[in-house]
Amino acid sequence: MHPSQQKDIYNPSAVKELFNEMSTTYGVVNMIASLGFTIIWRKYVIAKLDRNRAPGVMVDLMSGMGELFSVIRSDLKPPEKLVGIDFSSKMCDQAKVEAGRNQFETEVIEADIFDKNIADGSADTVVCSFGLKTFSQEQQARFAKELARILKPGGQFSFIEISVPRNSLLRFGLQFYLKLFIPMIGKICLGNPDNYRHLGVYTGKFGNSRFFHEQVQAAGLESDYFEHFFGCATGVHGRKPN
Repeated sequence: MHPSQQKDIYNPSAVKELFNEMSTTYGVVNMIASLGFTIIWRKYVIAKLDRNRAPGVMVDLMSGMGELFSVIRSDLKPPEKLVGIDFSSKMCDQAKVEAGRNQFETEVIEADIFDKNIADGSADTVVCSFGLKTFSQEQQARFAKELARILKPGGQFSFIEISVPRNSLLRFGLQFYLKLFIPMIGKICLGNPDNYRHLGVYTGKFGNSRFFHEQVQAAGLESDYFEHFFGCATGVHGRKPN
């Protein structure tokens, strides 16, 4: 699925198809192409949570292959329950394998996060890594409202996303990385560079997490915006007022 062949890159069916096709190689490509930064950034988003609070019921939105699961079990107190939700069936299949390594209750749900599969006010902690970029601004606004809906009063959240830095040199390096290097690795691993080239299109349109930060605040949540590695990753963390 080349960007030029898809009129609406934010169409849920298109996104689902993209990640189903990449599922067999996505983890390997991320590991090689990011030079370990995605691992660092996943640990960073978990580090933004308040360690003095028990995770309670924890929800990993757009959980992919369950890449955050290993960070959660190594860097946090065991949650009461961990729920991963993603609409890619093949990503969920791999997340279930990863869930089997947890020593605490873990459920993987194959569903669209907008279908209200998580009950109102049921989550103590919500996390998300590298899923925001696949949303349009309209979808980000809806997503912020969903976050507010599922959090318990006093509940906390932390999100992170690959972003476009302000520094022109870093921005050039990131564009090379996303538009040329990752597709090249994707071709080697999958034989299809177009799927991985699509990730660069999403990142370029996303920019950074400031818009989502504003939408989270508009939804009534307390939110702090943060940047990591000079803006190559950005995110939000905060809580729902009591």
